[in-house]
Amino acid sequence: MAGERLKKAKKTEIVLLVIFGCIAALGLILAVLGIVAFNLPTVTKNNPLYQAQQSLAKALHMGKLIDFRILGAIIMVVGVVLILVTLQHYAAKHDEIKAKIQRREERRRNLMKEMEAQQARQEKAKEENIA
Repeated sequence: MAGERLKKAKKTEIVLLVIFGCIAALGLILAVLGIVAFNLPTVTKNNPLYQAQQSLAKALHMGKLIDFRILGAIIMVVGVVLILVTLQHYAAKHDEIKAKIQRREERRRNLMKEMEAQQARQEKAKEENIA
């Protein structure tokens, strides 16, 4: 039962880490494109990356220009923070499940010892009754 929960948690963790990793990678790519947009030889109407920054600003009604470098850095930081939160959450969950399994195993061992001790007492009592 706990093993199944552990496997399910691992699958969910991997899926979330991949999604958040893609978000962080998207932020990195966007930041690099922003750097390229401002370092091309001429910042004119012929620069498609610069035009993309301007058209995004117009579409979102946010002024003249949205800098892809800043936007990419923000998206990348958000992705990395989400990755760290996911890792922390599933690490705590994994430790909790492991502790629960260990407690259950310890209880099982104690019950087995009690059963063995009870059987030994019963056998000893039978021997004393026979003798």
